[in-house]
Amino acid sequence: MKLEVKNIKKTFGETEVLHGISFSISSGKALGLLGRNGAGKSTLIKCMCGVIDADEGQLEVDDQVVKKLDDVLVLGFMNQDQNVYNEIKIRDLTNFVKDVMKKKFDQEVYYYYFKDVFQLDE
Repeated sequence: MKLEVKNIKKTFGETEVLHGISFSISSGKALGLLGRNGAGKSTLIKCMCGVIDADEGQLEVDDQVVKKLDDVLVLGFMNQDQNVYNEIKIRDLTNFVKDVMKKKFDQEVYYYYFKDVFQLDE
């Protein structure tokens, strides 16, 4: 599989946050986004996941244009602000993910996945 990000641009008011970001990555490879606070790393990921819309640019998976990666991949975004998640129950988290994804989602599988990965109580 090959993922291509082509000329992604995003502005907030007068501030251009993403200035035509382009890259490609193939299966089996890792990619890191490095930059100072406010550089646009989270904004790019949010655009890729469909959390916010890019002003310009496109995403391609295996040379097919997609609106957001969630249309073709199981992909999600969790903000780095951990205060939001301190008191959330696993069932509430899986309900939230199911509502956001709006497609087939095996809630029980993810319930146990989140429980194990994040070492959470019921």
